[in-house]
Amino acid sequence: MSNTHATEDLSFSIVPPEEIDNIWPKIKNQVKRTNDTVLNDTDVYNYLKSGEYSLWLVADNKTEEIIIVSTLAILQYPRNLVCRVVTLAGSRLEEWLLGYLFAIEDWARSNDCSYIEVEGRKGWVKKLTEYKVDYYTLRKKL
Repeated sequence: MSNTHATEDLSFSIVPPEEIDNIWPKIKNQVKRTNDTVLNDTDVYNYLKSGEYSLWLVADNKTEEIIIVSTLAILQYPRNLVCRVVTLAGSRLEEWLLGYLFAIEDWARSNDCSYIEVEGRKGWVKKLTEYKVDYYTLRKKL
């Protein structure tokens, strides 16, 4: 794992695809919390193994507990690369949110991304005050 950013209390790490199998048993239940009708933990695992998604972890430096499990994908649009936060699950939001945002924005810039997209529940709008709602995702099962 590479430690991209750290604070005194927290470490922010990116797990390379070849290390997914080693960490998966520790994070699988957190990833399952993000399951929905079109993307589940098995899908996420396969995307992580193939390198299509990047796995980000936030860990407590004192207890070594993984408190955040997040997956990111870089999408190619016609005129821009966009970093999308695909899944995010964990606890202790107030402790890690600003550091996490700083870390992923820095990583996205280093990967030539022009934007970050976050798909999630409405509650994120209140927390991500520098982000704006561009669109809503509506879904109908066929």
